[in-house]
Amino acid sequence: MIEFSEQLEKVMESRNFHIKGAINYSLSGKFQRFSDGSKHKRKKDLFVILHDYDRGATFGDWHYPDDWFTYWNINYEKPELAQRRLNKQLQIEKKAIQDYEKAKKQWRAKEFWNKFYTKEDPENHPYIVNKKIMPFYAKKCRSWLLIPVSDVNFNFITMQIIKPSGFKRLWKGTSQKNNMIFLCDKLQDDYRGVIRVCEGYATGCTIREITKSPVVCAINANNLLSVCVLLRRKFIHANIKICADNDKWGIDNPGLKYANSAAKILNCEIYYPDFPDSYLWKYPTDFNDLYVLFGQNETKKQLLMKR
Repeated sequence: MIEFSEQLEKVMESRNFHIKGAINYSLSGKFQRFSDGSKHKRKKDLFVILHDYDRGATFGDWHYPDDWFTYWNINYEKPELAQRRLNKQLQIEKKAIQDYEKAKKQWRAKEFWNKFYTKEDPENHPYIVNKKIMPFYAKKCRSWLLIPVSDVNFNFITMQIIKPSGFKRLWKGTSQKNNMIFLCDKLQDDYRGVIRVCEGYATGCTIREITKSPVVCAINANNLLSVCVLLRRKFIHANIKICADNDKWGIDNPGLKYANSAAKILNCEIYYPDFPDSYLWKYPTDFNDLYVLFGQNETKKQLLMKR
């Protein structure tokens, strides 16, 4: 055991891998977590895992998964089967760490969201004023507008943060993938009414205010298909209608491209706004732009105009 520990420590040193603390050589098959001994920081980002105690070890920084290194004891052969089992185990352990970090970020987002239940009136936020919308389900924290992002089962996952300039981002470390913004109260699984799906929050608020039907925001175009598929699986009797962005001023019109793809796969209706070429200088794209430029009557007309 002493011989193996000396071997391992030399290899770790040769790869500039310096841990703060001592490896427990009686612990096998589990990650041991350490701080970086070469830096003055508290975060424990370095990991070492022993294989069959003294047969081998894998070590690395979880921030750099491609740079992990596996060392085998020179007194043992390296069986191909053992290597495969090791690689599979390493993948499982890495995923567990990633899932833990993801869950921690989501927990922090929820804790932050719960702090601001009645703090400030979101109707006075510059983004809400500029977009002329009702801030459905939003909260205000200083200069931030907070929008809850959920999974298809209405479970809070993270939140979207909108600044006064209109810049949007999700809570750090969280993802929009397969998540959405519900602009309605919780729906039953046997819901048989209309669900309108769009991209952005302002567009969703405009559609919700005009149609009064449940609205789901996919956050952006490339998440539209996955959101529609999840909604179809969850609410099999619902009438899903896609209210797409019309990015006619851009390249390849991604708003309509992704919306048409989703509509074709789900066999559902699609609606999108149309703007005169004279408004090119404003670059309008969605139903909120239509509402701001032309008012409620024109917006309602086009929301009911199936393409």
